[in-house]
Amino acid sequence: MEEIERKVIETDQRARANQHRIERLEETTQAVQELAASTKMMAQTLENMTEELKAQGERLAALERQPGERWNSMSKAVLTTVASTIAGGLMGALIALLV
Repeated sequence: MEEIERKVIETDQRARANQHRIERLEETTQAVQELAASTKMMAQTLENMTEELKAQGERLAALERQPGERWNSMSKAVLTTVASTIAGGLMGALIALLV
């Protein structure tokens, strides 16, 4: 009878120790699940930030192009004005010579 009693006591002790180990494993599993959820949220946030950064880059490139485009437009306008003035002067001089 002592043998059975000893084995029951050992089994009970082992069951309690295993119960504590299971509880710690449950806590660890919960922490891992929370970490996975946080990682998923961070990945989504990073994706959104990447998209926004890309859009900002496009807007910045457009802003950087504006001064160059203005310079080109202004240069064309000045050259057209100078060429028109010279051509008009030459035509006026030619008409004056013919008359």
